[in-house]
Amino acid sequence: MCHHCCARWSPGAWTHGPSGAPAHGNWPRCCSRRGPLSRSPGRRGYGSSRPTTSGRPGSAPTRLRPSPAPRPTRHHRCRPARRPSPSPFRRWPAGRAVRAGRPSWSWRPWRSRSACCWATCSGRTRPPGAAPRGAAPGPPVPAPVRPAPQTPSASARFPRADSGRTGDFGKAATDRSVRPAGWKAWKSTVQGGTGDCGYAESALLCGGTKGLTALDAADGKKRWRVPESAAGAVVAGFTKGTVYAFVGQALVGYRITDGEERWHAKLPAGHTGSAAVQDGDTLFYVTAGGSPGTGRLAARRLTGDRGELWHKPYDGTRPVLVADDGRLVVVAGDTRIVDAATGAVKERLSANDFPCRDPVLRGRVLVCRAASGTGLAAMNDVDRPGEHRIIAAGITVRGPVALTDDGTVVVNDDESLRAFSVAGDVPKWPTDRFADGGGAPSVAGDLVLAATGAGVGTYRRTDGEPENSTSYTGVPYPPKDPPQLLAVGDVVFLGFRDGTVVSGYVP
Repeated sequence: MCHHCCARWSPGAWTHGPSGAPAHGNWPRCCSRRGPLSRSPGRRGYGSSRPTTSGRPGSAPTRLRPSPAPRPTRHHRCRPARRPSPSPFRRWPAGRAVRAGRPSWSWRPWRSRSACCWATCSGRTRPPGAAPRGAAPGPPVPAPVRPAPQTPSASARFPRADSGRTGDFGKAATDRSVRPAGWKAWKSTVQGGTGDCGYAESALLCGGTKGLTALDAADGKKRWRVPESAAGAVVAGFTKGTVYAFVGQALVGYRITDGEERWHAKLPAGHTGSAAVQDGDTLFYVTAGGSPGTGRLAARRLTGDRGELWHKPYDGTRPVLVADDGRLVVVAGDTRIVDAATGAVKERLSANDFPCRDPVLRGRVLVCRAASGTGLAAMNDVDRPGEHRIIAAGITVRGPVALTDDGTVVVNDDESLRAFSVAGDVPKWPTDRFADGGGAPSVAGDLVLAATGAGVGTYRRTDGEPENSTSYTGVPYPPKDPPQLLAVGDVVFLGFRDGTVVSGYVP
């Protein structure tokens, strides 16, 4: 087997066939006649006696010197250097080429300890990173690039999909391979539930006036509910194996599998958690004090020692937080662009200047439902907040909007869905009118989902053409508000204000 590497080891010696025997001094140490130059029985190689032609018209076949008898069958290994033997190959006249169409020689990845056998397997003349004789060693060959590990909260899904509240659940929303094992359609009721649930590790974690409840995402059965008292709970964030919630005047971490308390941090005296958003492993949250204007805006790392990174006074009421890629926006009447690293307010816009409700943040793009109810307030770059404007003017926007990865915003005008380009304020498409009065838009892969009081309708993301719609059994009738929607594994979870939770297929 090592005859192949011997042919390649000496520069200019052979390429696809011998064009002249190399000098013995340039041969690898392992290439001796009694070493691995011996062929396995029946294997055709350079040492065989099979006649070949030079490729010249009219040339006679040239026979190579026959190889010695094969050694006993065993795995060939490169041996230590011995005294070089004369080459078993016939010296070809210079300039002769290998016969046209001759097949390239195959080789097998034999076990080897030497560079010679490595060269046989790889087709190279030296190991990776090795330098030619007399040259300085080259840089080592880098290891293959492996995918980066997921962050602890990568599998979690929040109401409105993510930390930016974009409503875009991505391709995993229609990927059946990530569906909870053993899933089937179900209906359940969360005591004191408000419809706000998060998804993590095949469980739905729902807050409410009677504590934190965990439902099995596969069948809707209750796993656990904490605390034992009737204290209210608000889901705040997730890390691997843990859900964090504001319970009373504390931020508490519970194990997702059984609800056991794993971590506890008290809030300032008299404060309760009122809003939170998680970006990576950082939790941004607002706590409300006992009197107006005494709140706090804070950031806390949910890994390591889980200590607070910073906190600032906050005087707003009922805020909505969105965050993405190190940017934080807090909306409560006015709009504040906050430095996520330090908590410093970089820009503060009044409601008259930037009338924002239900904000959505994706990268640098910020889109809000205009407080007047007509049109959208938009910024192409939150780092330049002075460049804001109103788009989709004249369109009545109901409820939250969805923002896709290509800068398309989808809105509900109570009769149909409409899509606009944020950058150019260009209408893309409207859908046909709904039969039941509209729904809150979300995005799942190549589909737009419209969650209504009775079920879900699906539309093509590219042109708004309807795909399908369905109604689910067990939904409250008549519902007071459209449900909160979560989509994962080609199934949806709908949470209603009365605590009803329903799961069914994506239409």
